[in-house]
Amino acid sequence: MTNNEAELWAIHQGLRISIRNGYKNLEIEGDSQIVIEIMKKLNNGKSWERITNSWRTARIVQEIAELIKRMDYKSFNHVRRNGNRAADLLANWGCRA
Repeated sequence: MTNNEAELWAIHQGLRISIRNGYKNLEIEGDSQIVIEIMKKLNNGKSWERITNSWRTARIVQEIAELIKRMDYKSFNHVRRNGNRAADLLANWGCRA
């Protein structure tokens, strides 16, 4: 799995958990500018089919598109790696477990 695929899966899982727990207003930050741009395009109503032509990411982008339609407010922001230290720490810890 590529780093972008992993970030897409993380957003997918985060959206599912948020919906399951009744959270409808989200601000999502990530250090992958590519993934954040994909999310912004989905958020602006662009069809998932026009965003990705990769068979590796098509299904997950399609599922994310359906999930974000269920949110009342969502914001996607790019942060530099140093602004994402807590997430990097948790990801590294999870890889060791």
